Amino acid sequence: MQHLGGVVQNIYSCRTMINNWVEERAYRDEVLAKYLDTASRGDLKSVQVIKQLENILKPVELTEGKVLFPNDRMMIINHNTKPFMLACDPRYAVKEYDRGSRVSFTSDIAPIRRSVFTVVRAQDTAVSDQGILKYGKRLKYLFKDEELANYETKMSTMSANNMIGEDAPIRYGERIYIACNQEMIDESDRYKGCGQVVLGCVRTTNSSVIHTVIGDIGCLHKDAEFVIEPYHASVRLEMEGHPVLIDQPVVIRHCSTGHCIGTGDAFKPSPTDLEKPEVLCQCKSVLNQYKREDVPNLCTITMGYDEIAD
Repeated sequence: MQHLGGVVQNIYSCRTMINNWVEERAYRDEVLAKYLDTASRGDLKSVQVIKQLENILKPVELTEGKVLFPNDRMMIINHNTKPFMLACDPRYAVKEYDRGSRVSFTSDIAPIRRSVFTVVRAQDTAVSDQGILKYGKRLKYLFKDEELANYETKMSTMSANNMIGEDAPIRYGERIYIACNQEMIDESDRYKGCGQVVLGCVRTTNSSVIHTVIGDIGCLHKDAEFVIEPYHASVRLEMEGHPVLIDQPVVIRHCSTGHCIGTGDAFKPSPTDLEKPEVLCQCKSVLNQYKREDVPNLCTITMGYDEIAD
């Protein structure tokens, strides 16, 4: 501080010109330029944040129907203590798996981009029983040889009579990919240009937890394959190979690990900037006293409905 005629003056103020005043002015201009640049980048970041938020929250029209076909637009609802909707958020990476983004369940149920998925067959070949995980084979010790023989005959007959390609419905036990809304992916900063982004469950070396993520299908490979099975284990053998019906209780089983996705035996909060709280999607089969999947793994597949003719 300096006293000039009884007035205290701060010589380090940007208003004080001392010594080489040209350097002082240049320094002040540089500080001002950095401030304006930071402010403009902050405004740009705000615009990007708003744009990405609008991208994942845009409404999507669900496919109308009562049987699940490839590329149908659907929602997956989990029924634990209350309904939760499966939703993805490509804005947030998973720390343990940096090539994937967060998947959660939200109580805010609505057909929007982040919550509408499509089913894609894991094989592009003709539909046959080779692409089906046969429940009878996995639990062969529970059935007699004659029962398994009858089951194999039934499956072969169904495969011969089934249609081929996009005209064939998705069947219980058939390997599938659960793909994210492509329009959302195309407008996403993280996955723009990646192509198809699908749901997957991955194990990492630094964690014992199976993480449910969305990621590029080229990175996930077998970790992105699922099957849809009836929730009630007593009818799984009977329903194997039949078309998947909408709004029926099912479990969505991950092929590589054998676990089902759900809300888990204990909710794990998922940080979010949205209005409703969310819980993480867990790849973990919660079993009841009969060693069958319990309510935390109970899901339904929801679509639109066909209009009833007058």
